[in-house]
Amino acid sequence: MTILTLAGRVLFLSAEPRLIERQLAGENLTLSTAHELRDDVSTDEITPMSVLTQYDERLGRYPYVGLRVGTKCPIGVDDIKSNGFCVTVAGNRYGKGSSREHSPVAEFNAGIHLVIAKSFERIYRQNADNLGLTSTYFSLVERIQRGEPIDIDELVATRDALAAAILRSGGLLRYGATNMRHVAVTSLGARVDAVPRTLAEKTGRQRRGTDALRRRTAQWFSHHCARCRP
Repeated sequence: MTILTLAGRVLFLSAEPRLIERQLAGENLTLSTAHELRDDVSTDEITPMSVLTQYDERLGRYPYVGLRVGTKCPIGVDDIKSNGFCVTVAGNRYGKGSSREHSPVAEFNAGIHLVIAKSFERIYRQNADNLGLTSTYFSLVERIQRGEPIDIDELVATRDALAAAILRSGGLLRYGATNMRHVAVTSLGARVDAVPRTLAEKTGRQRRGTDALRRRTAQWFSHHCARCRP
């Protein structure tokens, strides 16, 4: 049994900007007092283009700075980290838009270790799972706010086997470190002769010869070019 302890505040991405501003001022909301939650929170709102020059823990200063609620963008730089939020709650289709890995990285480095939403876009969820956790179980919100520890098996009960294994490990890197220790590294060996070769030629020799590689490449281009023709 692995227990997830979330000792921090819950941020409700409400559809009303004043309710987000009240949370940033220190007020804690509940599911009922948060009113309607924002749907369609996109990766472009979580990490807008202007912050993508950051690529490491500095991204933690910027999650949700592009979030637009009505006519306002109520969340500013450092607001999430400085207010001690560890859980984000939102509506449907969370993480829609471009498939940028920056978004869950920014959330994670700001202290957000669980995102609860009514539904997720697939690629965002995969990226987030590689770092931490996502859930559609809104029943968890009140328990988290009461300070109850959460069994990780509750969060992964409806996930496929691989996703569940990654989440139980604490992310993709830890999963790989645990489960790929005994994977043998295959050496390509020394060159068989002194003739200079391109990378494609070397690859072709390893896989039934250069001619076979060229045939497969030609078939791929023929197939896809035919699909692109008007």
